[in-house]
This record gives sequence, structure tokens and C-alpha cells, in this order.
Amino acid sequence: MILGMKLLGNTFYSPHVVKLSLLLMKSADQLLGKKYNLTHSQFMILIVLHECGQQSQVELAATLNLTGAAISKVVHTLSIKGFLSRTPDPQNRRKNTLQLTKAGKNVIMGAIDVLKQMEKQLYGQVEQKQLATFVEVCDQLAKLLVKGEKKL
Repeated sequence: MILGMKLLGNTFYSPHVVKLSLLLMKSADQLLGKKYNLTHSQFMILIVLHECGQQSQVELAATLNLTGAAISKVVHTLSIKGFLSRTPDPQNRRKNTLQLTKAGKNVIMGAIDVLKQMEKQLYGQVEQKQLATFVEVCDQLAKLLVKGEKKL
């Protein structure tokens, strides 16, 4: 039985993509949890700060499509772990600017290496031509989705 059809009546929403996504996140969670005591949500916050530099909690929540409450809890945990710092905005004390600490930079670099090794091991079992086609299709679908969001 197709997962999408079971959950959403007659709606089909690419159960293969959902299954692959969930399995990849589960594998990444296990590796990151074992090696760095990081959850997927924590990793995503660290990677956004690594790639984009400092951001407010509101910007980060929007980037990751999370609620303020959800982001606040994870940010608090990362702050306790010493991976990021929160600096209150002098003009608005309710607004915090987040940035990686040295420990956060070190852990994200290590986490990226662990995930690259996982990908290399996984993708190494797939023919290059198939992998190239898969990446091409994913890129095309992502562009269509982004284009569709702009129309809404």
C-alpha cells in the first residue's frame, strides 16, 4: 500500500521521497547523536548559522520553517552546550542575535565531515549515472517548488 494514499485518502505525495528523507534523517540523527550528541534540529540550526552567519531567532525560525517556540527550545539547548551565543538586541530586548561559538564551529565542521562520510559510503553503492540523474531530478523539483511558492 502506498503511504501517501493511506494517510491522505486518495492524495499521492511521493512516498518514495518521504521514505528516503526519513531514512536519511534517521541515519544522520544516529551518527550525529552518537558522535556529537546532536539532534537533527540542533544540526540544522548550527548549519544555517555556519552557512549564513549570525541571525536573529526570528530569521532562523523563518529559514527553517519552525515556530518561535520550537526554535527557542533548541537554541536554549545549544546555548547550554556552548555551541552558540545569544546576544540581546539593544533596541529590542525580546530579539536575540545568534552566532556560533568556537565550540559550535568545531562541532559543525566535525558533523559535516561525518555526514559527508555517510553520503560517500551510501552513494558509493549507486552507479554514478543513476546518482547524477537523481541529483538532476531533485534540483529540477526543488526549482519548481520554489517557483510555485513565489506564485502563492
